[in-house]
Amino acid sequence: MLMVKTYMAPSKVHGIGLYAAEDIPAHTIVWKFHAFVDKVLTGSDFFRICQGIDTPALHHILSSTYKRSGQYFYLTDNARFINHSEEGSNIIFVDDFSEVASRHIYPGEEILENYSLSYDTNDFFFTEHLDPDPYCYIQREREIAYA
Repeated sequence: MLMVKTYMAPSKVHGIGLYAAEDIPAHTIVWKFHAFVDKVLTGSDFFRICQGIDTPALHHILSSTYKRSGQYFYLTDNARFINHSEEGSNIIFVDDFSEVASRHIYPGEEILENYSLSYDTNDFFFTEHLDPDPYCYIQREREIAYA
C-alpha cells in the first residue's frame, strides 16, 4: 500500500508512471505491504488465478504482480505503476514487505525502482522482452515450480 501522496501521469520511461504529489524525504516508507490492499500468492495460487483467463486479464495480472523471494505479490493500488530505471531509481526494498525512498523525492518527480535489485530474475518483466506471450511465461513458471 502506498504510504505517500502520489498521482499517475504519462511517463517518459514507459506508459503511465507514478509521481510524487508531495516532498518525500530520504528513508521515508513509500510502500508497505498491507493485506487489505496487496496479496501474497504462492505459486499454486498464482497459477490457479492465471488459469483460464483471457489475454488482457492475464496481462493485467502479470503487470500488477511482481515475483520476489519466490512469492508473487499482487498489487491492487497505484503502486503497480512504479516504473523501472537502472540509473534513476529513487526507491528500494528494505525487506520483502516495504520500500523506502533512497534519496529525497520532489513533488512532480516520477517514483522509480530498479527491478533488477527488487524482483526475482524470472519475474515477467525480465522475460517478456524475449517472449511477450504471457501464456508461455506461465507455462515456464509452472515447469520451474513443479520441477
